Amino acid sequence: MQIETDEADLAIAVFFRDTDGTHSIRGGAWAEKWQSIERGFKRAGFQRGVPMLPKPTSEAWLLCAARTAPYQNCSALEELPGNQVSERHPKKELARVFGEEKSSQALREWLEEHPFEPDRAMEMSSYRAFRERLTEVLTTVRGRA
Repeated sequence: MQIETDEADLAIAVFFRDTDGTHSIRGGAWAEKWQSIERGFKRAGFQRGVPMLPKPTSEAWLLCAARTAPYQNCSALEELPGNQVSERHPKKELARVFGEEKSSQALREWLEEHPFEPDRAMEMSSYRAFRERLTEVLTTVRGRA
C-alpha cells in the first residue's frame, strides 16, 4: 500500500503459489489455500489482491498450451500429482512434451513464439479462478483511473 502513496496510483498484488500436494491430501485443499490467501489480503486491508494458485503446479497451465493438442481436455491436467517424485508430475510431463527440461528463459522464449491463449485455458478451474479474480481487480482499478 506504500507504493500507492509513493506513486499516487493504484496497485494490485498477485500472490503466486503452486498447490502441490499428493493424492493423499483431501480434495478441498485447493479451496482452503485459495481462501487462506484471500483472508491474508483482507487482514492486510488490501482489496486488490489476486491469488494465483495453479493446480497442482504452474507447469500444468503451460502443459495445456504446449501439448500436441493444445487446450484440449486441460481439466485433466489439474489432477496430475503435485508430488515432485512422481513420474507424472507436471514438470516432468512438460519436459516430455518439449523433449527436454526448459529453463525459465527458454519457457519465456517459447511463450513469446506461442502466446498463451487465456480464453482457451478456462477449462482448468484453477486458471479460471485466477483469471476471473484478476479481471475483477483490473476492472475495479480501471474504473478508478
